[in-house]
Amino acid sequence: MLPKTVIPEALSTLPGDTRYLKLKERALKDAHVAALLEKMNAQPEGSEAYKAAARDYLTALFAKMRKLDASYEAALNRKEGAYKRRIEQGKTIVE
Repeated sequence: MLPKTVIPEALSTLPGDTRYLKLKERALKDAHVAALLEKMNAQPEGSEAYKAAARDYLTALFAKMRKLDASYEAALNRKEGAYKRRIEQGKTIVE
């Protein structure tokens, strides 16, 4: 389990979508998450390689986001599940 960290009060009071985008922005600064995003984007959309790379990227991204803001975990779990269902249906990640 990743250690939980406390986020600045200003971030925790933002509306849901804004809060998610700010967390994602911070998570994408992580070298591992950024490398997985590049790997995903290098795969042909809809291919099995894309699906595998997208699952790896989403797992790392949401784990990093949970580490940054433990209080937002339930919403992040729902969003991660929705994205992974899209991937399994052969759709791309759209944000």
